[in-house]
Amino acid sequence: MNISKLAATLFLVSTIPACATLPSHSNFSASNDVEESLIWSSNEERPEWTMEEPDVKNKTMSFVGLSATHATEKGARKDARRNAVDNISSYIGTLAKDKFENAYLSYGLDSSILDPTSGSRQFGKQLTANIVSRVKTKKWYSEKWSTESGIGYRVFVLAKIPEDALNESYKNAANRLSNNAKNMAAEAANASAKKQAEMAVEFWNQMEEQGLIE
Repeated sequence: MNISKLAATLFLVSTIPACATLPSHSNFSASNDVEESLIWSSNEERPEWTMEEPDVKNKTMSFVGLSATHATEKGARKDARRNAVDNISSYIGTLAKDKFENAYLSYGLDSSILDPTSGSRQFGKQLTANIVSRVKTKKWYSEKWSTESGIGYRVFVLAKIPEDALNESYKNAANRLSNNAKNMAAEAANASAKKQAEMAVEFWNQMEEQGLIE
């Protein structure tokens, strides 16, 4: 998977709404279409990292999360972290989907045992559920805005997750699905169903051995 291609898509998710009248110290662009103004920020200027695309440095992946406008800074911080996790999940889900589809093509599995659509979706859900707790917030940047509906906060967060943590979560998800297939093989009603389930076990074992990031 080419991270730059996916990064372009995820970057669009993190684009902040247009702005209007801004303080003289700000480096933000103004817009005459929205009647709102920045009245406070936690930094003199918006940090460069707030506009970075997803990146990998020192075997650690970095993602930026951006909140909607909230009445409290605490609410905005929670929303920003949620957005960062969503961006990570989207990225990881795409990687996992590609891995799944490439591996699936090499197996003649019956769709009743491992449907390519539901199987990929199930794997993606298990994987993303595993990574949420591994995401670490590293930097925060807050803005306080005056808008037509009142005063509100917008927050950026820089979140990071080690590649090792992603690979571990990936392997754990594949291992659980392999165990599910083993149970299906043990409970198979006939030889054909047992063979298909055993092939599914092999499939998930191969997925586990490959890892997510090579």
